Amino acid sequence: MEVLTALLAILASILGYLIYRGRKVNKYWEERGVPHETPGLFFGNSWSGLTGQESMLFDWKNKLYKKYPNAPLLGYYDLMRPILVVKDIGTIHLDIIS
Repeated sequence: MEVLTALLAILASILGYLIYRGRKVNKYWEERGVPHETPGLFFGNSWSGLTGQESMLFDWKNKLYKKYPNAPLLGYYDLMRPILVVKDIGTIHLDIIS
């Protein structure tokens, strides 16, 4: 019985950490002030593409472009990875120090 209790405690700890980490990752664009869709916990904005409801290559881009027409940068979550979409190349400034 003690082993079962220990295993349940370990599983609860792992699940708690995964939820904490997922919520932290999903606030990446919000903390930086970049317009973005609200992501799901573990699947980000990719759930509809994974289930075949929309194309992962084109439909999400069109949806974001229409929702934020004047934003030069957009944020997106591919599973638990934040992705930056640059709409206006003029907003990128590179300082190269040689």
